[in-house]
Amino acid sequence: TDAPTPAPVTPFPTPDVPDFTGVVLSEFQPNPAGNDPDMQSLELSGGTPGSMFSGWILSIESDNNGDKGIVDHAETISGTFDDNGLLVVTLPDFENPSHTYVLMTAFVADVGYDIDLDNDDVADNTQAFVGVLDAVQVPDTTGEPLYGSQLGGVDLPFVGDEPTLVFRDGVSGSWFSVVDEMTVFDQSGNEIDPGNFTGGNPASFTFGVTNPTTTPSGGGGGGGGVGLTPAP
Repeated sequence: TDAPTPAPVTPFPTPDVPDFTGVVLSEFQPNPAGNDPDMQSLELSGGTPGSMFSGWILSIESDNNGDKGIVDHAETISGTFDDNGLLVVTLPDFENPSHTYVLMTAFVADVGYDIDLDNDDVADNTQAFVGVLDAVQVPDTTGEPLYGSQLGGVDLPFVGDEPTLVFRDGVSGSWFSVVDEMTVFDQSGNEIDPGNFTGGNPASFTFGVTNPTTTPSGGGGGGGGVGLTPAP
């Protein structure tokens, strides 16, 4: 007897969404000093000055446990980009690291959606993600699942503690992590002298202002998207 034909997989509906290519995460505080706040600020960059943005920001559990890969926070965000192409939004505080922040144009599921159904550290169930723009994984130890790079973004290295701040270089777009509000690491885990930055103190948040940079004056580049690819 022939084996029964499996039921077809019903795809998620794909909404008609705007094209926000180039908009990326720019700055947030994974675990700010002191007690966890009720609300957090999140900065986006790479927008067209004066244009409107609407989308979603998700937090995916990235601790190496049975809940890894589960969307534990999902918020809609919107606003208008300022003259520098920046947008700062305020939203409820998310769980401390390890987590992966994902910026997208639409999310057609709910909190509890699992991108890693078999817990093998592979983000192979992302059909509910529409128009992934950026992703960054922030760890609280080594050996965590690397969902950020699988979603087209980056996985920041563990640098001895949970960062109080992460931000993109205001010119090159490279990521930096700040630990204990004073020690700065690049996205490869190398400690960077704060004196190497111009445009502000890299250990302090600069929401709504172009982030500090290590790029010499006149250097090229931009704080927009760098080689992001859509989620599978």
